[in-house]
Amino acid sequence: MHTTQHRGYTGVTPARRTGFRLLLAAQFAADTAQYAILFAATVVLEERTHSSTGIAWMILSSTLPGALFGPIAGLVVDRRDRVGVLVAANALRWVAALGFVLAQGQGNLRALLLAVYAACFTLSAAAQFISPAQGALTPDVAGRGSALLKANSLVYLLSLATQVLGVVVLAPSLLKRAGAGAVGVLGALLYLAATVLCLRLRRELPAQALQGRALSDVWADLRAGWSLILRDRSLSWTTLQLTGMAFAGLTLITLAPGMAARVLGAHVADVAYLALPAGLGFGLGLLLLGRRSQWLERAVWMRVGLFGFGLGLAILGLGAGRTGWGLALLALSGLAIGLGFALVNVTGRAALQERPPPNMRGRVLASQATLANLVTSLPLPLVGALADRVGIRSVYLVLAVPVLGVAGWERFSVWARMG
Repeated sequence: MHTTQHRGYTGVTPARRTGFRLLLAAQFAADTAQYAILFAATVVLEERTHSSTGIAWMILSSTLPGALFGPIAGLVVDRRDRVGVLVAANALRWVAALGFVLAQGQGNLRALLLAVYAACFTLSAAAQFISPAQGALTPDVAGRGSALLKANSLVYLLSLATQVLGVVVLAPSLLKRAGAGAVGVLGALLYLAATVLCLRLRRELPAQALQGRALSDVWADLRAGWSLILRDRSLSWTTLQLTGMAFAGLTLITLAPGMAARVLGAHVADVAYLALPAGLGFGLGLLLLGRRSQWLERAVWMRVGLFGFGLGLAILGLGAGRTGWGLALLALSGLAIGLGFALVNVTGRAALQERPPPNMRGRVLASQATLANLVTSLPLPLVGALADRVGIRSVYLVLAVPVLGVAGWERFSVWARMG
């Protein structure tokens, strides 16, 4: 088959480049909807409950599906047609968005909470299948090596754009003018668009040749992803770092509304504007990896990212505020957190995509996501309760210690190997 080189994506046919664009377009529509609805759910819960614990339960409803469906998702992605998985999962998210709209009509607080939790649970359950399917398809449509790292930088850059569009632009505007129901309606339309784009993707990529497998082989297939990770030291260490970052990131999201409203004295819907420095830092990290990835090895990029993320958490806990030096520290902490998060996650995801054999990508990616959801789901309600008791700043400081410790330990172990 004749291949060409195009903007760094080596060895990819024009049809597959078109497939990559369609994959990105579907991600753009769906992620915008996802971030907007989850932000709206957070605002609704903060306004109705005024408690970090209530928001923590909402985050739990969004992370628990990872523990329940993550391993199955990886198996489905590796054994079924990956484009078909994307179509079905986006259609399910469309249904969940409609459920979120209907939830806003509940007058009883308990009924409202249950309906919002159910919508978040369904959105997250569908996402468990979408993420490994997209990740497993990316090397096929974008290439490998530096091309894969650039492609992942583009994927995360697009994710950043959807966060800005969904959380900073669309959701706050609709919440203030028309309420959370309008956010749900917009989300349903965007999920429908993502479903249509994935259907078009089917015309650009041939369907996978499926191999029949006996039911007795399912358990062996489920264990295969974990076995590969445990046998491969590089995969193991990357998985642990990505899992730790997932927990730290979800803790930030859980406590952000309370940080804005109860610590900084801002309107809860304005938390998105306080997160802009983190978005800028995230974009800077993607720019570095997309254009200057050759400066450092992947492991070094990840270590730098851990230092930046931990430093940002420490600054946020010590003195960030809305005036004077506090405002400058708030901006600095956001930049460091965003930069660190990008460096760790982009390089780590590229390693999980490239190192396993193609027929194992889905299970390796899903296994890491499952571990991350297990680690984050169980303690999150306790994190919210701890923040209500000892203060949000104190939780940020406690979280910074292990992040900086892991970064320092990794640097020490590199020196030890060199010695």
